[in-house]
Amino acid sequence: MEPEDDKRIYTLGEENPYLAVIKLGVPLICGMFVMVLYNLVDRYFIGKMDDPYQLAAVNFAYPIMMITVAISNMVGTGASSLIARSIGAGKKELADHTATAGIVLTAVNSLIVTVAGLVFLPQIVSALGAKSNTFGFTRDYVLILLIGSVFTMGNYTLGQLLRSEGSVKYSIIGMMVGTVVNIVLDPIFIFTLHMEIRGAAIATVLGNVAGTVVSLALFISGRTLLRPSVKYIRPAGEILKEIFWVGVPASLETLLTSVAYVINNNLAVAYGELTVAAVGVAQAIMTVGNYIYQGFAAGVQPLMGYNYGAKNYSRMRNCLKSGLIVVSLTELVVMMVFAVTAPWLIDIFTVILL
Repeated sequence: MEPEDDKRIYTLGEENPYLAVIKLGVPLICGMFVMVLYNLVDRYFIGKMDDPYQLAAVNFAYPIMMITVAISNMVGTGASSLIARSIGAGKKELADHTATAGIVLTAVNSLIVTVAGLVFLPQIVSALGAKSNTFGFTRDYVLILLIGSVFTMGNYTLGQLLRSEGSVKYSIIGMMVGTVVNIVLDPIFIFTLHMEIRGAAIATVLGNVAGTVVSLALFISGRTLLRPSVKYIRPAGEILKEIFWVGVPASLETLLTSVAYVINNNLAVAYGELTVAAVGVAQAIMTVGNYIYQGFAAGVQPLMGYNYGAKNYSRMRNCLKSGLIVVSLTELVVMMVFAVTAPWLIDIFTVILL
């Protein structure tokens, strides 16, 4: 076994449970923040245009991004659980087969999302709450997001697959590269090329393209413990069952949150389309606490899975206990910070978003 592989297995099977939870949870939290950051960066640069209707359109479209993340999370979390258990049980081939199934499922799901979204695009934009002044802007933004959904979903899922084998460093590289690309391209497309909100959407998609390519390159280079292969291109029924059994419940929260955002936007638009931009401030702040506990919870998952597969039930319980303590203390700190700095945070987000 290579030294790098030893480090990954050590994290999953032997490292102090608290350190292991933090080591695996923080990158996932960063990954979730990166997905939010794509939207926040778009809002920031669009806000510089002094066109509140385009800014509101980004907020209307945000649930579409959340839905793609939720579907990716379903595959990524389900596959990661089985991969971690398989590695713990010494079933390397099953882990490779599962990783391949996760990639194939992501491609298939993205195709379904794209086709369904394009067919029902006008109805989707109306359901999101966009009205006369924002409908066209929202449609343009959502259209581009749908076309590039394979990369958005691929970037997120591949990051989770890398985390499932304990590759903490590799798991965040793709997402960080994508974020940098998005930040660089946003002002170029929006202002230099005068593409406005369409430019923001294209920059977001190209950022995810870059992230997906980097993550795939890591798998292809042989640096990863997992070895996806075309010989596993046809997923086994039992693997699909395991992925959906674990993944569907894991994705429901994000899906329901996106539904809540749509409902909030539709209620807010009754007071004027510009109100939707203001609602986005509170929603952006609220996601911070949500993604922290979701990230740590997902970070515990490969630890639990690996030790379950290795029949090390004592460590599995210790990892669960450590995860609960880390999440509780972290969220308590976040709550206190929000309570103290709420006016300042509102001012910052108001300057950026409004």
